[in-house]
Amino acid sequence: MKVSILIPTHNRAALLRRTLESVSRLRTPPGVACECVVVANACTDGTERVVSELAAAFPMPLRCVPEPRTGLGAARNRAVREATGDVLALIDDDVDLDPAWLEALAAGAGESGAAVFAGRIDLWWEAAQRPEWLTPGMATLLSCLDRGPEPIDLARPDVVGANFAFTRRAWELAGPFREDIDRVGDALLGGGETYFARAAQQRGLRIRYLPGMFARHWVAPHRVQPPYLCAVSAGNAVSILLMKQRYTALDAARTFLIGLARIVAHGLLLPAARLAGRRGAAINHRVRIAIGRGQLVGAWRRLRDGPLRPARG
Repeated sequence: MKVSILIPTHNRAALLRRTLESVSRLRTPPGVACECVVVANACTDGTERVVSELAAAFPMPLRCVPEPRTGLGAARNRAVREATGDVLALIDDDVDLDPAWLEALAAGAGESGAAVFAGRIDLWWEAAQRPEWLTPGMATLLSCLDRGPEPIDLARPDVVGANFAFTRRAWELAGPFREDIDRVGDALLGGGETYFARAAQQRGLRIRYLPGMFARHWVAPHRVQPPYLCAVSAGNAVSILLMKQRYTALDAARTFLIGLARIVAHGLLLPAARLAGRRGAAINHRVRIAIGRGQLVGAWRRLRDGPLRPARG
């Protein structure tokens, strides 16, 4: 078995260096070969230099390829085209992999018969302090994923792009990644890995949660502030609606009403939470309002543009 570890990155050379250092500490099980491919997505910092500095002493082949087209989907598709492995693992450029990560992935890919693998993700509170008001629901906005201590098959496509993997066959059946429902520049859409995992399930492939495939995801200070939480919540709401294949005018009307009701209800509750000094409740109301706004935008775009056209990788 050969595993390709794929890391899309955009102008985060310092964080990337630490992620690569965690990759270098992975334990490689017998019979498993591994490579690491970094995709420099329209980078203008020292990304390629960092990779070059580490490559000579790296315990596996390590290389960096440029992808000038901005966007997470474009970078992921370039990474897969460059990979030579049977199992393709995508991780973010700001994660810290557990040393047993590769062992868990290799065991799951070799024994479970699944084709898509969701790793466990905890939040890495180094640069920011975990707020007391952060609920489990809000933690998911920061790419947290924990389905318990045992490997299980997932009935829903609950994978997180910071730490997931798939077989070459899954890619051939469900790929490429869409480039129109994920992050491009400041547009905080988010649905590329969900769409891919859903397509794999629809083709009869299984998704396996592997708790031993564990990573910590670095939390940037601005990501625990309301503007970011609201923006990513709205973007996710838009992406969810864009991914719907069947969507009638009645569906759009229903979504508009639900979104509007959410905006009104939480808009009325927000001032009271602020006056009472309940910061967590106030942020929760703001996030709910943002979801409602995303539903309005997403319903309009989905009704206007129709179903997603076939992706091109």
